[in-house]
Amino acid sequence: MKKFLILAISCLMAILMIACGNAPSEDNEKELASVGEKSYTYKEATAFLDSGDKENAILALRNCDDKEAAAKRKELYISLYGEEFYNKVHSAKKGDVITFGSFEQDDNDGNGKEPIEWIVLDVEKDGRLVLLTKYCIERVSYNKKAEDITWEECFIRSWLNKGFLDDSFTKEEQWIIPTSFVENDDNPLYGTNGGNDTYDKAFLLSIKEAQDYFENDR
Repeated sequence: MKKFLILAISCLMAILMIACGNAPSEDNEKELASVGEKSYTYKEATAFLDSGDKENAILALRNCDDKEAAAKRKELYISLYGEEFYNKVHSAKKGDVITFGSFEQDDNDGNGKEPIEWIVLDVEKDGRLVLLTKYCIERVSYNKKAEDITWEECFIRSWLNKGFLDDSFTKEEQWIIPTSFVENDDNPLYGTNGGNDTYDKAFLLSIKEAQDYFENDR
């Protein structure tokens, strides 16, 4: 269930993934299904590139296990995001802090948005990084009305996956934020209904995820 952090603290620590890593493993169909994406052939990926569709080319290349895709993927990522960012993300380890996107954080619109710092919570086997904002960056209500509501239908989910993404990342930056499968389990203490599982680009930590990732902070 995704209510815990936003109810327990009044400020927002968003979590998302970015994909600049390796192609899926031999079990790629199962892995891709779990994150709401599908596999592509190298021919399909290059067809997107040839047509000038870089957004879908990135999607296809990160979900293509053809050996030729790795070099083409690196070439495309560096052309869009720069070699320094690519190397930083590609070599990132759990616990590292990386900068990605920007968001107004000092209440001074005159000096522009501040870069968002992210803690690498995990590095998945296909190279995708699980990122959590280093600081609480905003105060957002879980929902606009006090009512029984699940993560699927709450206000903060729609805000994170539309307003926050559009405000914090360029169109090109959003291309490397993959869709993640979010399991919305019932509350383990009170049995509160977690609702349907969802597919999201940005989301909040569940109770279990918070306990697993921050076991030493209890």
